[in-house]
Amino acid sequence: MKKYRGIVFILSAVCVVITGGCGQSQKISEAQEMQEEVIWAELYCDVDWWHPEAWSTESGTITGDITEKTGVALKTTVPLQDADKQLSLMLLEDELPDLITVVDSTVIGQITSSGKVWELEEFLEKYCPDSHLLKEFPEDIKQALIKRDGAWYAYPSHINSKDAREIWEPCDSYYRDLENYSDNNAIMWNRSLLEQLGISVDELSTEEQVMEAWEKAKESGITADGEKIIPLLIDGSEYWDPLCPFSDKI
Repeated sequence: MKKYRGIVFILSAVCVVITGGCGQSQKISEAQEMQEEVIWAELYCDVDWWHPEAWSTESGTITGDITEKTGVALKTTVPLQDADKQLSLMLLEDELPDLITVVDSTVIGQITSSGKVWELEEFLEKYCPDSHLLKEFPEDIKQALIKRDGAWYAYPSHINSKDAREIWEPCDSYYRDLENYSDNNAIMWNRSLLEQLGISVDELSTEEQVMEAWEKAKESGITADGEKIIPLLIDGSEYWDPLCPFSDKI
């Protein structure tokens, strides 16, 4: 199985870039000190609204400092149209770039099932066995990625999960409050059914109490209009949006 020296990066909004792998090398200009050789890795992105500045290897710049520490610089390609089609063609022709950041779910599936990209853990163990990502990457995010892709191929941007917040503390209490209190979601209780169960709304203020109430309703055998009751009714066709973030808080 041929594996490119590259990683699939899944992008949710803003590009997350990690230098790694090998691309074509070129010389820094003769005027630069020590004439060190820099590895230029190719990053391909399918997000047409993202227009990064050209990577500078000049000392004192952010990208230049990264290059000085890693020996790697990035050449970024962001097609204005048909980016995913072009990436699919590159996959068929065995000409994948070193690094890929992609949001299209179909292309993600094609890439991860192709056998032509590194599993991230394998890549890090081979080239950077002391990487903090092998020790600190949020386990809940990692398992979600494995469930989706079949293995850990991606480093997503905008990581925000329970495990991530435990690893990386917010720099200000504002962000903790934003996470805990910014969603205006709620559970609506059927008071008449609660009365039949012998439960008051005041007794439903903790996660344990809520779960016990649902279990009690499930086992009660109570009916409504001759039909078995539904202990929890999800919010219609749009339930994923409010339920998934909210369920982490109840």
